[in-house]
Amino acid sequence: RGPDSYSDWNVVYAVPTEPGRCRLLVRVVFEVSKLPIPLKWVLSFAFTKQPTWWTHLGTHQILEDDNPFLHAQGHAYRAGHATKLAPDWKRRLYMPTASDGMVVAFRRWLDAYSDGEGALWSRVAPTTETPLRRASKEEVLERYLSHVAHCSACSGALR
Repeated sequence: RGPDSYSDWNVVYAVPTEPGRCRLLVRVVFEVSKLPIPLKWVLSFAFTKQPTWWTHLGTHQILEDDNPFLHAQGHAYRAGHATKLAPDWKRRLYMPTASDGMVVAFRRWLDAYSDGEGALWSRVAPTTETPLRRASKEEVLERYLSHVAHCSACSGALR
């Protein structure tokens, strides 16, 4: 790394709230102390003085790129087991990197303490035996009902 470089960390937690949905908690941290003054000011302004809805426009666009993949992954994970989690998930999902370690550890914990039922703190108990419906690409990428209607900053800006 050069003397004028910086580090950034993007920490994203996805907490399941119901089958096919989760709440994302995102924290972006920039180490700007080593940056030259004009760039340091620009980054500081961009992430501290902008309205929340403006930040959501850019942040969510990046995160939404993964939605079709995550939707398909959820169906591969359940694999015909309706809302119950597939017991052979380790064989079904490809997670080759060290960064996948926390996901694997979390899934093992769920297996051990939920008897394959999934996130017990979810608002929707996984009791139905009706398989989850595969959504279209448009439904998966839809933002109004999945975010704006529930976000006070974004719905306020829309009004």
